[in-house]
Amino acid sequence: MRSVRGRRPCGRPGLSALLLVALALSACGGAKPTATAPPPTATTAAAASSPTTAATATATPRAAAGASPAGTPGTPATPAGAATPGAPLKAGHVEYGFNVFLGGNAESADLNSTTMAKVHEAGFGWVRVQLQWSEIEPSPGKYATAPYDTIIAAASQGGTKVLVSVVKSPDWASPSRHGALPEDTAAFGRTMGYLAARYKGRVQAWEIWNEENLAGEVGGKVQIAPYFDTLKAAYGAVKAADPTAFVLFGGLTPTGVNDPSVAVDDTVYLREFYQYQNGAGRAYFDALAAHPGSAANPPDTKYPENPGSGECPQIAIDRNNAKPGTCWRDAPDFYFRRVEDERAVMAQAGDADKQIWLTEFGWDSCQGLPAPKGYEYCLLTSEQQQAQYLTQAFQIAKTQWPWMGVMFIWNLNYAATPYIKTDDEKYGWSLLVTDWRERPAYQAMKALPK
Repeated sequence: MRSVRGRRPCGRPGLSALLLVALALSACGGAKPTATAPPPTATTAAAASSPTTAATATATPRAAAGASPAGTPGTPATPAGAATPGAPLKAGHVEYGFNVFLGGNAESADLNSTTMAKVHEAGFGWVRVQLQWSEIEPSPGKYATAPYDTIIAAASQGGTKVLVSVVKSPDWASPSRHGALPEDTAAFGRTMGYLAARYKGRVQAWEIWNEENLAGEVGGKVQIAPYFDTLKAAYGAVKAADPTAFVLFGGLTPTGVNDPSVAVDDTVYLREFYQYQNGAGRAYFDALAAHPGSAANPPDTKYPENPGSGECPQIAIDRNNAKPGTCWRDAPDFYFRRVEDERAVMAQAGDADKQIWLTEFGWDSCQGLPAPKGYEYCLLTSEQQQAQYLTQAFQIAKTQWPWMGVMFIWNLNYAATPYIKTDDEKYGWSLLVTDWRERPAYQAMKALPK
């Protein structure tokens, strides 16, 4: 999650584009640190030494929608010229997934086999990885698939289901957005059709972009029309190539900011998406992805009616120049149950038949470790609390949220690799840490009834 708020900007950097992109995802909570490239041996998804040529995509996407003005609220309508969608695909009620760090080169075999063994040992049936379009198609029609072939082969072994998050346009497809949302959405559709056909049977779900309510993720300014066009092109292409594959609306990140040059609040963005072109966007996704930010608040709390409480180690927080006194409890976007607010927007738009999938969620625990600047709330959560909160989160979803689909914990194993050190903010989220030590949270997830 890369959410941004005026008094609490937060974000996890993408990992090196050529070295470490199996999952350059994020969890909400702190100032955006500078991405640091790991050593050359630390490849995950895109360490191809040279592109390989592949055939043109087999699926032709639907024509991209024009950037017409936002529609007015009202009864959602099927867009002109689009096929009437069938019922949205649904996963089982509450399925279990991990965000995982996997490698895309020959040296990654041990990392990949150990990671997937830990996925299976925990009884989890899904993993989520990320694919950068800019790396898989550096020039039009020339696909460099070898590293991603390795990643997806490892991820899908043993019958594990795979969700792929697709991000980062090549410059040739987004010349003025510099790698963000595509301007050539027809090209994006062709590529999504190619990928859906290539990985049919091994990739069960495609998440279209990541946190598109942040300006840094979309190319400078948060707007509905460019994402609508991107989602529409992807949906048509994926469904033509693999009708059984899920297409997910990219996970929104909670943020209290409403400045399109920085970020747009997740519920505001979602409401405007449903209003755009009189609700036409409903036709182009099976489920909504979400990235609820929990800070250090227990999963059953919610602002303002039941805010989190407890001791706040103010000296440690002040040492890192965080704003004193808040402890990340004074706004709805600091809470796991923020997803209920997004669900309410879906229901108001007449889209309650769809599931929500949590494609990133978790609790950051760094007691006894350096507190990364901007992520100081990790000091408030012990390893035992991390385990307790994750367990409670699944219980809440199973007993109170009949609309919940797959829940992907951020993250399984980043801290178990040699590339993530104890002062890296990604360390505290991991359930497996240095030397593959199992934290209590991993043991609790293994013990959960599935």
